[in-house]
Amino acid sequence: MAFGSELHPTTVLFGTIFETMLITELRIDRLIVNMSALQMSMYHVFTNSFTLWPDAYECPQNMTTVKTARPVLGSFFLFFGVLFISLYIPCFLAIVKKKSRAPVYQIMFALAIFDILSLSVNSVGTGIFDILGISFCHYPLFIFCLGAIAGGSWMAGCLACVMLAIERCVEINPKFPLEILFRKRVFPIVRIVMIGYTLYAMLFVKGLTFSLDFSCWFFDPLIGKDPLLYHSYPHTYNNFAVGISTTVLYIYISYRLIFKFGYSTSMWLYKTKRQILFQAITLCIFHTAAAFIYEYMQFIEVTPVIIIVSQFVWAFSNGAVCIAYLCFNRTIRNMVLKMIIPKKIRSRLGLYIGFDEHLAVEEAAATASVSAMVNAAGGLIKALTPTVPCILDMISLTYNSLVVGFLDLHGTHFCQYPMLIYLNGAFATCVWMTDCLACILLAIERCVEVNSKLFLSFLFGKRTFSVVMVLTYLYGLYSFIFTIPAIYTSEY
Repeated sequence: MAFGSELHPTTVLFGTIFETMLITELRIDRLIVNMSALQMSMYHVFTNSFTLWPDAYECPQNMTTVKTARPVLGSFFLFFGVLFISLYIPCFLAIVKKKSRAPVYQIMFALAIFDILSLSVNSVGTGIFDILGISFCHYPLFIFCLGAIAGGSWMAGCLACVMLAIERCVEINPKFPLEILFRKRVFPIVRIVMIGYTLYAMLFVKGLTFSLDFSCWFFDPLIGKDPLLYHSYPHTYNNFAVGISTTVLYIYISYRLIFKFGYSTSMWLYKTKRQILFQAITLCIFHTAAAFIYEYMQFIEVTPVIIIVSQFVWAFSNGAVCIAYLCFNRTIRNMVLKMIIPKKIRSRLGLYIGFDEHLAVEEAAATASVSAMVNAAGGLIKALTPTVPCILDMISLTYNSLVVGFLDLHGTHFCQYPMLIYLNGAFATCVWMTDCLACILLAIERCVEVNSKLFLSFLFGKRTFSVVMVLTYLYGLYSFIFTIPAIYTSEY
């Protein structure tokens, strides 16, 4: 028998053993990846006494002390974040005030919550961290929690955007194949699925971490460990799904509006088509761009400029929704204007919003009825009653309840993060003192309502009240800059 004509039994045995070991190793690797994904999520934080997985998030000692502020770039992020949130809150209140149980308003309500949460992190949080020179290794648990909220809000917001696009398709074509999702008995199930997806995205998906070097949020905290460990497959699937589906759906909407409806002499139909088209283009461009740019960065090395641009695109993808509401959604825009501008002032300026106000004006002119008017300042105070104190109280509750609870759970005290806690205390003190003054002014205005001859009624005159409001803002500014702030202590 010639040498090598057949394999020796020992060789066959070792080959089989090697193949079995290789398959077993691959299965173990997959199991480790799945386990690591769970250990790198908020689920691990909640089930391990609010601690991060040290194998993935333990920072080297030299990275916990170095701080390099980027005040100019941070100011841009902070400005756009505050701007978008300030525009979004009236839209959100208008959606709530609508009290509609229609699926479209329920989706818009959920999307508003996700967008405001995302903007609070990807714009306001990013701006503050850039200005103060804070990175992941300075406050790892706090930044990880913010990143989990932002990442979960992004994924849940993507699903809401897709559902909103499908609903628009159903509006222009009642026979659209996915029309079944919005039926009375089916939509509650869709709502449960959306809630479940939100909880999954926030609790069981790897959290984002902030990098000061790039002013951006990554899954990889850039602390010298294997980048493959931090890749988030659910986030990748989500981004590709939202990028492709929203593009296809909005192309379908545009096609139906342009080619199926055709030309119409109706000005109302023309404006409606134009608003839907512009709204579709605005939402589609930013969401698709944000989704694909972030996935591009996970697989291909890019320049710092593209990374910063991607962060702005993410912020604009959330802020573009409120811009689209205010510019192209007549119902939301009219409700926001009614909330911001008191009816008495609108009447004096001849600004009538909505069909009901125009009809009321015509009826009033026909019957020649004259109603008594309250002065403009009093009307402004009444308009501010449900908004300004409410906003100030919500901000105060954020600091004196949520932040205090988080610091207590983490066992944090002033000496650990002096600058951050000092600024939080200064802002909380400012909000409290301004809120107190606003409450006093509100009480005086109520007294003037029941007794117009009260000696303090001059405060609410047409010219005087503007001075009063300026003094109120200056008082808030004074309390923030020149007043000793409240400092948090874990002992009490």
